[in-house]
Amino acid sequence: MLLVTAHHIAVDGLSQMQLLDELRSLYAEATGGPAAGLARAETDYADFTRWQSQMLEGPEGRRLVDYWRTQLAEPRARIELPADRRRQARRSTRAATLAVSLDAGLSDGLRQLARNESTTLYVVLLAAFKTLLFRYTGTQDVIVGTPTFGRDRP
Repeated sequence: MLLVTAHHIAVDGLSQMQLLDELRSLYAEATGGPAAGLARAETDYADFTRWQSQMLEGPEGRRLVDYWRTQLAEPRARIELPADRRRQARRSTRAATLAVSLDAGLSDGLRQLARNESTTLYVVLLAAFKTLLFRYTGTQDVIVGTPTFGRDRP
């Protein structure tokens, strides 16, 4: 048994899928299967950090830093969602999951909307969620953190 644990900030989804695919290939090779034949990476993490550092030191990096400082500047209103119980005095990391199934017609309609707007189903659903938050809170400036691949290069 192999357990691989990584925080989503340290490993994105594409990297995780790549790692698992390579581990499957190496395991198959180690147990008598065909050679894994893994391709050598064209760049490594040091190349990526060098590229990021150069970009952040230039005009584009300054523009991005200024943008995000403005977007995330205080004061931010604390959103108050209607609740079925009082908010706890202390923050907790306890959470839950609620599975929701959408019928085929609605799912197809949402996919078509995404295609019409040249975006993804994920973005359409995120926009719907933020609209719901606005409806319940009246707060337009709600930050919703989401794990994304966010890559433009291998």
